[in-house]
Amino acid sequence: MSGVYIGRRWTGEDIIIQHTDIDYPSDRFTLIDSDTGDHCFVNKSLFTTYKALEQPLVGLSANKGATFSIIGKGNIEIITDIKGIRRKVKFENTLHIPEMRSNLISLSRLEDKGARFEIGRGKVLVKLPEGEDIMIGARFG
Repeated sequence: MSGVYIGRRWTGEDIIIQHTDIDYPSDRFTLIDSDTGDHCFVNKSLFTTYKALEQPLVGLSANKGATFSIIGKGNIEIITDIKGIRRKVKFENTLHIPEMRSNLISLSRLEDKGARFEIGRGKVLVKLPEGEDIMIGARFG
């Protein structure tokens, strides 16, 4: 599987942005998560900057009693292509958590950076503060 799959919890349903991109070598889903405060990625190879933590941190999973290890952090860059326009999207201070099933992009961190979201007709569009589209997708599930 090659692609960017980004979703967000919305009224009990998952909204997924699906974009096939050869520049994004991940076999994991990437979800926009309204419950996480940090961007979290599984594959170390996606980090453009990386610093291993001297002592791994323990995080709490949404599963009752489950934990995971945070072993590093850095920046992630992905390339999106909307209507033939390629854009580099950068996620700063991203946690490296190899044990996770999916990559997570924090909705609150995107909002803090000024991102806007348009949701309707089974689609979601993520926009920069200036209005430029950076990710697009369709509801899934």
